Amino acid sequence: MSVLLIPTDFSPASDSALDYGLQLAGKLGASVLLAHVYEVPVSMNDLPVLLSSAQDLKDASDRNLERTVLSFRDKYASVPLSTVSRMGDTVDELLELAKEHDALALVVPNPPSSGLDKFLLGSPVNALLRKATVPVLVVSESPASFRIEKIALALHEAPSVHQLTDLTAFLRNFQAAIELVHVKQKEDDTVSLEGVLTELQPHVQVVEDEDLSHGLQNYIKVNQIDLLGVLTHRHSWLERTFSKTHESELVDAITIPLLCFPEERPA
Repeated sequence: MSVLLIPTDFSPASDSALDYGLQLAGKLGASVLLAHVYEVPVSMNDLPVLLSSAQDLKDASDRNLERTVLSFRDKYASVPLSTVSRMGDTVDELLELAKEHDALALVVPNPPSSGLDKFLLGSPVNALLRKATVPVLVVSESPASFRIEKIALALHEAPSVHQLTDLTAFLRNFQAAIELVHVKQKEDDTVSLEGVLTELQPHVQVVEDEDLSHGLQNYIKVNQIDLLGVLTHRHSWLERTFSKTHESELVDAITIPLLCFPEERPA
């Protein structure tokens, strides 16, 4: 059975992402692994002093995980839900857990909250997306409803061969209409999308807009898109998109889930 890995810091934003992730797991026939990563707080005065023991923090983490599971269990009784708590760096531990459990995807909240802002704000989000070898699904704090009938895949260039393989296998699970969207920002900005994901019978759309974020936001609204997918490449379009000028505008403005596909698969 496939596994969706969902981190939590027990905030409302995390609960919203978990709620969406559990619905998604039900649709995909997957299980959910709910994870909390904590760090031992240290007081930096003249000498470092541990403010709490590692065992106390783990006990508190496990109790909070148990309470969270109980609050969702009745609503999603048919979805297998397990928990894990880890001490360490949030990004590193999540990526290690994803590898250990062969996770189908990571489901994370947006806007970020206290425990997750290390990798959902600024340059750390780029580091996460560059490092991740599984799709990362960023969920808005309060999705209006759970519906995945139309998926738009924003493309600035044709996917690689192994991305095509992974995309086809992943998107097939949704049984949704697929739209391939290219935002044409300049006259000579062209990309051939013919023959891409032909098995899924996608519709190819070209949107002319000098502003990438505005073009995608308008397309999503007009066409009632339920989920937006993007491809991650090192030093490529996604990295430019999540720059200081575009990241908050795109990620925060788009209220539908944003699914980021990795460039490379696990070794």
